[in-house]
Amino acid sequence: MTGLIFGLFSFAWILFASMLYHVNAAKKSVPAEAICLKKRAGQIGAMGALLMAAAILLSTYS
Repeated sequence: MTGLIFGLFSFAWILFASMLYHVNAAKKSVPAEAICLKKRAGQIGAMGALLMAAAILLSTYS
């Protein structure tokens, strides 16, 4: 169970870094592409938050 929790936390951090990369790329791109990159960053951030919540719930109930 500890490995699963560690994996979820690790994947959440990877998604967080990916979200920051997409936001930074959106700042440097043209407006039409920036909208798509910001939406993708929001989706990645939401997935990261859900993974973090799942890891916290698993750690409290195990």
